[in-house]
Amino acid sequence: MTRLLARLLTLAFLIACEGPRGPPGEQGVPGPQGDAGTSCTIGRTDGGVHSVICSDGTVAPIPRSPGSLVRLDQEPAGINCMNGGTRITTGLDDNGDGELQPGEVRNTAYVCNGGSPSGSTCTTLEGSVTIHNSLEWLNLVNAGCHTITGVLTIDALGMTALAPPATSLRQVQGLRVEGNETLTSLSLPGLERVTERGIIISGNTVLLSAALPALASVGGTEMQGEATGGFTISGNPVLAQIQVPALSTVHNGIQFVGNEALSAMAFPSLSTLTDGGLSVEGSERLATFAAPVLARADGPISLAPVDLTSLSFPSLTSAESVSVGGPQLTSIQMSTLTTLRRGLTIGHAPRLTIVQLPALTEGEITLADTGLVTLSVPQLRRGSLTLSSNQALTSVALPQLGSATGIEVVGSPALTTLSMPMLTASDGLHFLQLPQVAVSLPLLRTGGTIEVVDIPSLSVPILEEARSFSVSANVASVTAPQLARIERELTVMDSAVTTVALPLLASVGGRVELQSFDGGLTTVRLPALQSVGDSIRIRSVQTSTLDLSSLRTSGTIELAQGSTSALTLPALTFCQEIVVTTSGFPSVALPALTTVGDGGVRLYATSSVDAPVLSSVGGPLGLSGSRASALSLPVLAVVGGDFSIDSNSLLSTLNLPQLRTVGGHFRVLNNPALPECRAWNLVGQLTMYNGVTISGNSTTCP
Repeated sequence: MTRLLARLLTLAFLIACEGPRGPPGEQGVPGPQGDAGTSCTIGRTDGGVHSVICSDGTVAPIPRSPGSLVRLDQEPAGINCMNGGTRITTGLDDNGDGELQPGEVRNTAYVCNGGSPSGSTCTTLEGSVTIHNSLEWLNLVNAGCHTITGVLTIDALGMTALAPPATSLRQVQGLRVEGNETLTSLSLPGLERVTERGIIISGNTVLLSAALPALASVGGTEMQGEATGGFTISGNPVLAQIQVPALSTVHNGIQFVGNEALSAMAFPSLSTLTDGGLSVEGSERLATFAAPVLARADGPISLAPVDLTSLSFPSLTSAESVSVGGPQLTSIQMSTLTTLRRGLTIGHAPRLTIVQLPALTEGEITLADTGLVTLSVPQLRRGSLTLSSNQALTSVALPQLGSATGIEVVGSPALTTLSMPMLTASDGLHFLQLPQVAVSLPLLRTGGTIEVVDIPSLSVPILEEARSFSVSANVASVTAPQLARIERELTVMDSAVTTVALPLLASVGGRVELQSFDGGLTTVRLPALQSVGDSIRIRSVQTSTLDLSSLRTSGTIELAQGSTSALTLPALTFCQEIVVTTSGFPSVALPALTTVGDGGVRLYATSSVDAPVLSSVGGPLGLSGSRASALSLPVLAVVGGDFSIDSNSLLSTLNLPQLRTVGGHFRVLNNPALPECRAWNLVGQLTMYNGVTISGNSTTCP
């Protein structure tokens, strides 16, 4: 009787679980004589609790909800109660008179003598329900509802468990168990499905276990442009056990965050993660994980850092990404995985010695700080490879890789074999600090950004184009005989390379920079190079051969801090700037040069200057510290900046018959062999200049 009354009274508290009562059915066959009738009244117990009190001694407290009313009336024998009984009417006090009027009735139920009340079965509860205490939980359980169309929220101070169990509850729109400071166990044994709003179990400070043994699916949706739903368990510091043995599908992902005591996790039936993935963070004690039938994850799978010794997804075929790491991890096995839309990331796993990806055809692979000795991905055809600080790694084999978004191998001193024989294109190639690897990519045609540092050699025999090409630190040789175009820059910096020879290179969109402080670079052959978008800078190079014979246009051309016998650019017609500051007193021959831009011309320590068709210099023109005996620029008409001839010990002749404009200051200083009158004669032919300084030259005028 108590359970029956509680179920009925729940109707008052929840305000009508079910829809309107249908018309009466036909009169049934009379049953056997029932028990003696029971009469009930509304009153208060000795403790003053508002209750339904029945003649058989049953007392049921009435849940109080603001504005709710309950009225008991005798029900005569009839279609509602064959032997008579008590009619329980519930509703809201709309007019505030404290009495339940006929127009305020929301629901009617019956306690029948010798039978069950009519209309007392709750199938669907419309709206959301929040449980604040154990009595409210008891009333929900006794109502026997199968479905809650809204969110079920447990926010109950003082409750330690959801008891008695809600065995009849099968489906809710969402489940929220948050901020319960006394709840130690959570069990919903009948719950099979959570729809659009998902599950959140969060901030329950003493929760030890959560059991949802019948749960098969967790849904999600998009509300106001944001995804909702999924399965989130977070901030439960002592939670050690989660049981979801029947869970097969989750929409919008699984997130377990900040559950420090969680040591084991099993999803024995989970097959699909739709529009989401699986993330475990802040669970460093997690030592076992199992998802044996998980086949697809639309989002990322992330377990790091954890205390796992091994990770296996034996049925997984596709995922957005997989990320894992931990100091105890020794093996990763994903034997059926074929596609990673992003990639596999393994970090800080110094004991890891086994990675098995026998079926993977597409994905990005990143391994950092592992104990891996060999890596083989036999079927990988598209993707990328990033390896860093894998001190024990000796061999890498990607025999089918044809196209890569990037290859980066850094800091693997034991690596002796790097095999990618089918690679034809990559957005980037970075090989750094691999002292035992001679890198050979026999089929590579497009290289993206290429960077090699501290490796013995690089051979790319049919490479045709690259975004950039950089060589530095202990690279003894580079072979790229077919390279024709570099989009951005070519740099050779402080390398062991003695020769830079790129016989077919025709254009560099950015800069060319060659620098060798130890003087090892002696030969530069770029005979087909026609254009450089930014600059050519050759610094600290003791060149015996410098071949730029086809160069037509460039930004800055700088030859600095080294020695060479000559700077000869027979095809050059335009450059933005020319700077020669070597110690080798080279001759400068620019037979086709007609125009220099705003950067101007600055020549130091040259032996001769030949620019017979140079007509315009947009910036300054300077000759200093040279051994040239004459400066002859027979068609030069304009110098846009300063004109400066300074400290040239052998200079005796200035031949600039067409010079008419100097945009800056005119200076001729400290040239002991140059008659000063020749400088003044030059000033006399100018039509525009901005100041004159002539001194320290020869006072003898022939």
